[in-house]
Amino acid sequence: MRTTVLVVAVVLGVPVMLAVWYGPFYGVLGIMILGGSLLSFFLPSDYILTDQSITRRYLGINQTRAWSEFRSYYPDKNGVLLSPFALPSRLENFRGMYLRFEGNRELVLAVVSGKIMPPSAEGAG
Repeated sequence: MRTTVLVVAVVLGVPVMLAVWYGPFYGVLGIMILGGSLLSFFLPSDYILTDQSITRRYLGINQTRAWSEFRSYYPDKNGVLLSPFALPSRLENFRGMYLRFEGNRELVLAVVSGKIMPPSAEGAG
């Protein structure tokens, strides 16, 4: 809850400051840029995990990626980042897919760990 309040304060506060300092055009532009970039924080996404792929439904758009595209994953307290790189990279936030948890952390991690092999296990066998 505290994070949501902080995000809303920034999304509204920065454009107001821009409008006061530079004019209303920049205030509206600031709301569009900040609000647009944080839409995924405010609006729900649905994830469909199948044997072959992951589909993310967000704002009526379906994004489907095959499990084979991902080579590593990094869980945190809110979700898990699926990365197309075997080793950590600065690009993985842009090229990967972030799955949010919704009270199902263990289930999501069990599915992900069953589909994405750790980099050390890929060469074995």
